[in-house]
Amino acid sequence: MRIYISGRITGLPYPIAVKRFAIAARRLRDLGHHPVNPIDNGLHRDATWAEHMRADLATLRRCDGICMLRGWERSRGAQIERHVALKRGMPIYTFSEDRQLIPLTDDPIQTP
Repeated sequence: MRIYISGRITGLPYPIAVKRFAIAARRLRDLGHHPVNPIDNGLHRDATWAEHMRADLATLRRCDGICMLRGWERSRGAQIERHVALKRGMPIYTFSEDRQLIPLTDDPIQTP
């Protein structure tokens, strides 16, 4: 399954964001999935937020599911990605404490 990784990037030191997404990609790969890391979207890191979102949403649409990283609720981009995934009927996952991929059930953001 192609799983898009979604989480906070803006506002974090870039090396920390890169590391968090790389760890998530490795976990997904270890679980037999094909991780899709938006940090590797081909744009320079200094591209505008809007440019990154356009590229990321186009990539998300080619995936089978989305994995929300811890703290995604504090990211406007991750909230938008989650909304798009919901509208497309994609499964939404997160990682459990023991690093397993589980459905995101305790969703703090209610969708009408």
